[in-house]
Amino acid sequence: MSFQRKKMQESVTIDGADISVWTEPQVMHLSRSPAMFMINWNDMHDFNHRIAKRMLELEQDEKFTHLMPNAGPKIKNIHKWGIPEAELIHERAMEFFSQATANPRPTVDVAWGNINRHRQYLNPHSHTNCVGSVVYCVDTGDADPENELSGRFVIVDPRVEECCPIEPGRVTLELTPDMKPGTMLVFPSDIVHFVHPYTGHKPRMTIAWNMK
Repeated sequence: MSFQRKKMQESVTIDGADISVWTEPQVMHLSRSPAMFMINWNDMHDFNHRIAKRMLELEQDEKFTHLMPNAGPKIKNIHKWGIPEAELIHERAMEFFSQATANPRPTVDVAWGNINRHRQYLNPHSHTNCVGSVVYCVDTGDADPENELSGRFVIVDPRVEECCPIEPGRVTLELTPDMKPGTMLVFPSDIVHFVHPYTGHKPRMTIAWNMK
C-alpha cells in the first residue's frame, strides 16, 4: 500500500503534550558518497517502550504480521498501529527523508516493523520501487560481549566509499552504523545491506520505510 504525505505535520499529541515532529536534531553523515545520513532522536526514550509493546501486540494479529524466513515477523502498516508514538516516529521518518532528498511530498511504498529473536538475521538485499530507505531502532535487544556484531545493521556495497578503503569498487570493509534506541538512518534503497545474526534473547526491534 502506498500513501503520500499531504503536508508536514508539525506536532503529535502524546499524554496531553504536543511533541514536535522536527526538533532540529543533529544530522550526521553516515557516508558522503553516496549521501547517507543518521539522526539520534534523544527524546524517543520516553516513547520507544510503548512502540515496542504495540509491536508485540500486533505480532499476534494476522492482519498485521508477515513472517519472514530466518528473519522473524514483519509488522505491517505503521500508519495503522493506532498509537501516537508510532505516528510521531512515522512523521519523523517522512520529514527526515523529505529533507535528505529535497522532496516536499514523499510517498511511502511500504513501512513495517521488524522483530528479531535469537539466531534470526536478514540476508543481504536492496529495495525496488523506491528511492530511499529509512531504518529506525526501537530496541537493540541484548548486547553480546562475545559477539559485537550480534544483530548489527550493516551496509556492504561497492558504491559506498567507506566500504572500499583499499580500492574503489572493491568491498573490504563493512559499514556498521552505531545504532541505539532512537537512531534513524536514511540511505539510497539500491544500497546492499543486511543484519548479522542476533545472538540475544530479548526481542530486537526496528522500523523501516521505503519511500520515493
